[in-house]
Amino acid sequence: MTTSTGRTTGEHAAPVRTPPSVRSSLEFSNENGLDYRDYPVLVVDDEVENLQAFVLNFRNEFTVETADSGDAALEKLRERDFAIIISDQRMPGMSGVELLEKTVDVHPHLIRIIVTGYTDNESLISAINQGRIYRYITKPWSPDEIQITLKRAIERFALDAHNRQLVADLRREKAELKRMVQEQTLALRQANERLRKLAISDGLTGLYNHRYFQDRWRREVQLARRYDEPLSLMILDVDFFKNYNDTMGHPQGDVLLKEMAMLLLRSVREVDLVARYGGEEFVVVLPKSQRTDAIVLAERVRSLVAQHAFPHRDIQPGGRLTVSIGVASFPHDGGDAGQVIVAADKALYRAKKGGRDRVEAASRSAADEEAMALSAQEQDLDLVIEDDGTAREAALSATDLPQASGIDSFRIHALKSADDDD
Repeated sequence: MTTSTGRTTGEHAAPVRTPPSVRSSLEFSNENGLDYRDYPVLVVDDEVENLQAFVLNFRNEFTVETADSGDAALEKLRERDFAIIISDQRMPGMSGVELLEKTVDVHPHLIRIIVTGYTDNESLISAINQGRIYRYITKPWSPDEIQITLKRAIERFALDAHNRQLVADLRREKAELKRMVQEQTLALRQANERLRKLAISDGLTGLYNHRYFQDRWRREVQLARRYDEPLSLMILDVDFFKNYNDTMGHPQGDVLLKEMAMLLLRSVREVDLVARYGGEEFVVVLPKSQRTDAIVLAERVRSLVAQHAFPHRDIQPGGRLTVSIGVASFPHDGGDAGQVIVAADKALYRAKKGGRDRVEAASRSAADEEAMALSAQEQDLDLVIEDDGTAREAALSATDLPQASGIDSFRIHALKSADDDD
């Protein structure tokens, strides 16, 4: 719709190029105002006299370029950016309205003004109503009218450009803020994950800590009860650890506990859970494991520890470092999580009192005795031969690999008889 001043509503607002000087020209004070010469004006008319008159009247106040046809004007627009285009309506080949319509897609923010001797032209009225033309000027035009029209048009162009720049800045700041929020969110998640791991991990060995073990053990007991599945527990204690600590010092004792933790992790299945119970004690949770299977694994772990070349093991009684292990199962040795732990702890106590370097079950049955005997006398023994030629007994799990990474390491299968030394 056209207003009484010739302005139209609903101007197109798609983003396009603007003159390079637009941003700097907007930095003006109320006293100085805009420098209108920063906003080039393209005048199109097929009559040279009209172009010359326009230049003579406005060259001191505006930056004016001219074109004598629609095609010449389009070429000018391809070469540089303009703020305003003023075109005569009646021109051969391409009318003013046709020319201005061709500029809409490529230069949607260009201020378009038509000069015409007729205001009842149907195409002119349609172009004005659709917002493609900012204003029309009737012939004969006066310099004062043109001057006021150009100033208002430039001010509008500058304001629109400034607003577009503000929107672009806001979008850029929003994108930057979004990126920063995403980075901070990721950092927070990572920090929370580190805190979570610290909360459930033992600071020395890196194993799960006592608190996590208690929570996990209760969940495992609940699952075993719900699905009627076996569940076993091992509690291990390093024999004569005080002697090792007092002789070698606490730092070396810490090294020993770290190496013990790694050995235990390597000796069990991936589904099993290894945790530090406290001091020199460790626990192993064995989901879906019968008592007999847990006893066999405990014997293997005991044997692996006894054969492992721990540093300074020669200072220990017997010249080697050993563990005592207590084994208990749910629901055979207790009806809830706490009862099974107590049963395993009592079995560990009996192993300690019985001479150490041994496995004790919470309450032995004939099947347990048979499993113990098989494990100690007739079990198949996997040996791992390291690169340095030393041999050690492999863990029950298939994940046990030679300590060295050389290609000459291999496994052999042997039968351990009752006459062999432990």
